[in-house]
Amino acid sequence: MDKNSEILNEKVFATIGFFDGVHKGHDFLLGELVKEAKQSMRKSMIVTFLNHPKLFFCPNKQLKLITPLTEKLIQLNEYAIDYCLLLEFDEAIATMTAEEFMVLLKNQFSVKSILLGFNNHFGSDKITNIKRYNKLTGTTGVAVKQLNSCKTLSLNNRVSSSVIRNFLKKGDIAMVNAMLGKNYYVIGEVVKGNSVGRTIGFPTANIRVGEDKLLPSDGVYYVEVIIDGKRQKGMMNIGYRPTVSGTQKSVEVHILDFDRDIYGTTVEIVVNSFLRKEIKFDTLDELKSQLVLDKMHIRTQFGSNKNR
Repeated sequence: MDKNSEILNEKVFATIGFFDGVHKGHDFLLGELVKEAKQSMRKSMIVTFLNHPKLFFCPNKQLKLITPLTEKLIQLNEYAIDYCLLLEFDEAIATMTAEEFMVLLKNQFSVKSILLGFNNHFGSDKITNIKRYNKLTGTTGVAVKQLNSCKTLSLNNRVSSSVIRNFLKKGDIAMVNAMLGKNYYVIGEVVKGNSVGRTIGFPTANIRVGEDKLLPSDGVYYVEVIIDGKRQKGMMNIGYRPTVSGTQKSVEVHILDFDRDIYGTTVEIVVNSFLRKEIKFDTLDELKSQLVLDKMHIRTQFGSNKNR
């Protein structure tokens, strides 16, 4: 649904957020929303946004996303949520107080209760105290409940999209995947490259990725490539290909035991683990020797695509 939609003659239990990454904290929140909505005999609803609020206030900010909009909506659709309200974060939304936003949700979308995640808030008045939200229930007729902190892992890190983005930028895929509760992935179209990899026996699929997708730090990663529903093991390089004097960042994947022409195909690359940093070699032969070692490591640790 968008801002022009209406929900009438219902009782709706909603949660509000941008939900970048749809991580373990979001998973807990959405699970609680579904449970509480069912217990109170109400419909559940996610209220989210087309654009990140930070980009509205700082339009020149370089903010890339763990899950751009299409990916995010696909992941949110996996939950048993009755409605998803997709709003543009514009001047009208940005200047609404918490009370005004609660009234909008009640009058137009029949929201009777709101469940907030830990450290989450809404409204231009930036209320951070749940008691202040509760005071607004009397004037708006909308109850607000907030969950406690969601922590995970032995490091006791608080799970949040910004924390995950920082781990992605560091290339710490193990931490990223643990916090997401699933493997980080990249979706893109296979496009023509310069075919240098083919000349040394390591043909690569060059992947065109959306500009708003946040990629891990430069380096080589063990991945699985999903093509037409089938998983193929491979190794992905993100970086500038310094050995061949590359000037633009690229995403390339060498798929093990695979020789199909897949130009123009949209593939999903599931990132399993970090192998090594991108290195500048003096010759293509040195690069090839390293790629042979990388491939042997994947076969030894994770097997191959043969007999699958």
